[in-house]
Amino acid sequence: MRKIILGHLALFALLPSLSRAQGCSDAGVCTAGHITSGILQNDPILKLGTIFGVGENDVSYFDFEANYSHPLNATNSLQIKLPYRFISGDIGNVSGLSDLTLSWSRAWRPEKEWQVSTVFGVKIPTNNGNKDALPMAYQTSLGTFDLLAGVSIRNRSFLGSVAFQLPLTQNNNQYEPNPFEVQPIYESTRNFERAPDLVVRLGQVFDNPNNKWHFNYSLLTIIHTQDDSYDAFFPTGDVRLPIANSQGFTANITGGISYAVNEKDRVEFEFGRPIAITTSRPDGLIRLFVGGLRWSRRF
Repeated sequence: MRKIILGHLALFALLPSLSRAQGCSDAGVCTAGHITSGILQNDPILKLGTIFGVGENDVSYFDFEANYSHPLNATNSLQIKLPYRFISGDIGNVSGLSDLTLSWSRAWRPEKEWQVSTVFGVKIPTNNGNKDALPMAYQTSLGTFDLLAGVSIRNRSFLGSVAFQLPLTQNNNQYEPNPFEVQPIYESTRNFERAPDLVVRLGQVFDNPNNKWHFNYSLLTIIHTQDDSYDAFFPTGDVRLPIANSQGFTANITGGISYAVNEKDRVEFEFGRPIAITTSRPDGLIRLFVGGLRWSRRF
């Protein structure tokens, strides 16, 4: 127990040095289905909450999110998740529905010590990613239809998962920086095409059925597998160009604390911040900090 406590103290001692984080819930696959818990629940669960994030150039994000999971049987469950987003920054204020996520989770070893589950889903855009022709950091939707897939493994205290998100379409964002800017704040994302993401999570869970408190933390690495691209305008016609340095990874520390108010209701707090980053994200997903407060109820 002493080693565990010292390990936790060392982990949280890192937090003041963190600089940037990718807002993983924005992309979709990081929180799809039961990929974050590794265990399917036997009861329908409704979660309502708020998520606050701070991005680059002091852009702030505030989401109201509804999340509903419904078990089909002992090994299968469906989830629907829809946020409404408010974005505020120097360029302006934008609000609207963010992307809808639908997912199916299946448990393959529900009665074993090491449980294995899979998640498959889709992220459905609610607009074309071109509100007021603003940069992607100001878009409430990524504007792409994505496929989601993942597998998780879990025992009483350990959780590991691997997930993949594949955009099948490109959006219609038309942002271009002022041509007279020597160093544009935001890169051109005209007809932006986002590359796939590979997500790897390793974490520890403290979930004692006899204790009302639940605690978890993890190292979450998001690998952007290729450079993103955009349409550059030339007098002879558009040319598809890669966006330099958009391939790479972010490594984030994430965690959560929840409290069971009674047998059906629970209050949850979650956070995420980075420890390393090797990529730029013209899609607007970089965050300085992400925190969420939710209420959940079993039915």
